Amino acid sequence: MSDLIIYGSGGHGAVVAEVAEAAGYHVLGFVDDEIGLTGSKVLEWHVLGGAEKIGSGASVALAVGDNSARARLLILARNKHWRLPALIHPSALISSSAVIDEAVVVMANVVVNARPGLDRRVY
Repeated sequence: MSDLIIYGSGGHGAVVAEVAEAAGYHVLGFVDDEIGLTGSKVLEWHVLGGAEKIGSGASVALAVGDNSARARLLILARNKHWRLPALIHPSALISSSAVIDEAVVVMANVVVNARPGLDRRVY
């Protein structure tokens, strides 16, 4: 069971944490840029602090609901050399021709159909 930190402690972060746990990860807790949340609890996990709590090489799930903010975090994550595993809920149905890249979260009961072309990826 691999350790994982969830970046973002809002509603989307809570869902991603549960997907990660269902996928076999050990969720260490959340980090959030809102410093006032440090020490608070989301579901069963604590908010550990901000991004400074994540070391190089750590496994992290980017769980900020805003797409543009999440895209900025992806750049930060790559610069910090964080590992960004794909998280797939065990109830999801994934076509054998689909490509699931790093940092993708596939939620419960989602269906990912056949890959439409050789040059396209699911992001």
